[in-house]
Amino acid sequence: MKHILFTLALASVAGMANAQQNGHSYTVEGLINDSTLNGQTLYISRYDDGMKVDSTQVANGQFKFTGKADTPYFCRIDAGREYANFILEGGNIKVNVLTHNDPKGTPMNEEYSRMHDRTSEMVATLKSKHSEIEQQTKDKAEQLRLKKEYSQTYWHAAYTQLYKELFMNNPDNALGEYAIRSLIMSASPEEMEPIFATAGPWLKSLQTYKRIEKQCQAMKATAIGQKFTDFSGKAVDGSEVPLSNYVGKGTYTLVDFWASWCGPCRAESPHVAQLYNEYKDKGLTVLGVAVWDKPEHTKKAIKELNINWPQIIDTGMTPMDLYGVNGIPFIILFGPDGTIVARDLRGEAMIKKVTEVLNIK
Repeated sequence: MKHILFTLALASVAGMANAQQNGHSYTVEGLINDSTLNGQTLYISRYDDGMKVDSTQVANGQFKFTGKADTPYFCRIDAGREYANFILEGGNIKVNVLTHNDPKGTPMNEEYSRMHDRTSEMVATLKSKHSEIEQQTKDKAEQLRLKKEYSQTYWHAAYTQLYKELFMNNPDNALGEYAIRSLIMSASPEEMEPIFATAGPWLKSLQTYKRIEKQCQAMKATAIGQKFTDFSGKAVDGSEVPLSNYVGKGTYTLVDFWASWCGPCRAESPHVAQLYNEYKDKGLTVLGVAVWDKPEHTKKAIKELNINWPQIIDTGMTPMDLYGVNGIPFIILFGPDGTIVARDLRGEAMIKKVTEVLNIK
């Protein structure tokens, strides 16, 4: 989940007519390789609020939308398993549902494509550096340390600067909307402060902006050194249980935010199990918190993964909202008094951190 940059909740088609009454004329067209989609309806949906603002039918492996855009928005078209991201603005726009992020034909879309190309180049450089580190040492913990050091020192700074510049040049339009969505995936709350200070009135009116601003506030409130924020969910037996039943009770507590459908969460489970088995009688409490998941699916996964440590399930998105979490798995280490010792722990680095803390104790 943490590496996923775009999400969408599709809403009803209400409001389609309003979006096309005024503004600049547009066409949005592309090709479909999946012949089973011929005759099916496609929609243009806004990322901000999920509203479907236009529709068309696929014919002979092609689709074409026509209408008027009063204000450019960051949008998406879903076509079966494929999709295309673009900015809906006046002009002739061509999208590609196979490559996803290279719309052409209008000024904002050309800039969007250029930014995506730059980002792809940076990701390729990051992967190359990771391969170099893996050749440099076979020690998994050292590999993770070096990768994290490189990401934080070089890659993070370059990525953040790239999207900061995009935002500063577009503080109140759809490119700014795209930029702020990208920035929240890497920037700290402190790095986001000049972004919030520069944002224009249209951008501030978006649900996207309000969500990101709230997320940064949550990240500050639950930063390292802050006391835990309580929430409640259900125990596996259905009884109500708060986080405070486990955190702040005199032992270190490792809390794993996870979901049954999350592959990386399942991959992280053996590391959590290792810590539980080794330190459960040595001052460490381990707790799972199932988020954004159906209770029946969580319970099934608990059995499949042989999870023996306590769980709080059926919490919805509340824990993620309270702790400013972008994606899962997200693991936090709390001190005996409920103070946050470390956030965003994973793998060998998590094992090393917990071992160091318990040895200090």
